[in-house]
Amino acid sequence: MTTSRIILILTGIIVFIYLAWPLNGWIIDDAGISFAYAKNIAGGHGMVSQPGAEPVEGISNPLWTVLFVPLFWLNLFSAPWAAKALSILCIGVSLWFLVSICDQLME
Repeated sequence: MTTSRIILILTGIIVFIYLAWPLNGWIIDDAGISFAYAKNIAGGHGMVSQPGAEPVEGISNPLWTVLFVPLFWLNLFSAPWAAKALSILCIGVSLWFLVSICDQLME
């Protein structure tokens, strides 16, 4: 991947951060549900909303929830910043894939 492609990806990430920054203190209540499930998975309680509760499908985004589990294991979870940092990482990976696909199409 060339330097111009890397600059393109970094520019996309910077634009995303710039546009998302006004929402930096905003957490949707559904995020709390994902955080609770991730915390319980990390604590060995399984995919439950509360330790000892019956497993129920109470989330609409299992992949997003599972991505938070390592943050709990490493004690790096912070409710306001975990989702934001993870979204920036996902945007970066998505842009990398997009640029890679465009590179292959242009060959």
